[in-house]
Amino acid sequence: MLREVCRSKQKVLVTTCPIIDQEIALQYLGTFNDIGANSRARYGGMLKGLLNHMGMSFDTKFKRPKLLPQRVVHEDVEKLKDTIRNKKSHKKSAFRDLVLIETAIKTGIRRGELANLLVSHIAFEANRIIVMTGKGAKDRTILMGYNLKSQLLELCAGKKANEKVFGFKAVSLGMKIKEWGDKAAMPIKAHSLRHYFATNLMERGANIKQVQELLGHESLATTQIYLSLMADHLEDAIQLLECGHRLKGYLSCYCKETNALIPITVYP
Repeated sequence: MLREVCRSKQKVLVTTCPIIDQEIALQYLGTFNDIGANSRARYGGMLKGLLNHMGMSFDTKFKRPKLLPQRVVHEDVEKLKDTIRNKKSHKKSAFRDLVLIETAIKTGIRRGELANLLVSHIAFEANRIIVMTGKGAKDRTILMGYNLKSQLLELCAGKKANEKVFGFKAVSLGMKIKEWGDKAAMPIKAHSLRHYFATNLMERGANIKQVQELLGHESLATTQIYLSLMADHLEDAIQLLECGHRLKGYLSCYCKETNALIPITVYP
């Protein structure tokens, strides 16, 4: 039996179809043409799994569009942090939220990994943050800078080793960051800060393989998408070639052989 569940506020509508075949399934999927391509592909995959489970073939392929992640720049992050700093009440929670943002942009840790970060996962003496059972059940270690270390030390003071650093579940943590983004009038989410971490590293000349390891990406192709986000950064550098007078400038070019940005000197 095929069911469509449509939630509108607190109202749930369920419709059934007595007979299911590939044509009926496609008609059903066609009712979702008004939603995003990613969501529609996900629904199609779920429907295909259901039909296969029932012993029916569903040969239609669903490709998710390759969309660039949202670009977040330094000014966006500073505006977000200023909004948190200017909070007039609940200063203790505001400090926690500032450390949360700082940890996200300085480590690139995923939303769920931030939520599951325990005090015992931070090796303060070694200046390391250990991400336990990250995506794909893989652990990884990330270097912790002095400023972030100081903030985390203050936040973790008095907490037990098995306590969560930020005290959020994954969904609540994401909602908190989105809430601050809305207050700052910036479309920033938890994953936006991860993108900021990656593009910031690559713009500063980090090797793409190193960025892949820090992000915990299994495939290098996933990390390479951040090269596309650097278009504005490279465009500004290319403008040096348009100068009418002799100007010494510096560019970065991407080398496929070494997977790194190589600084070059330009004389227009």
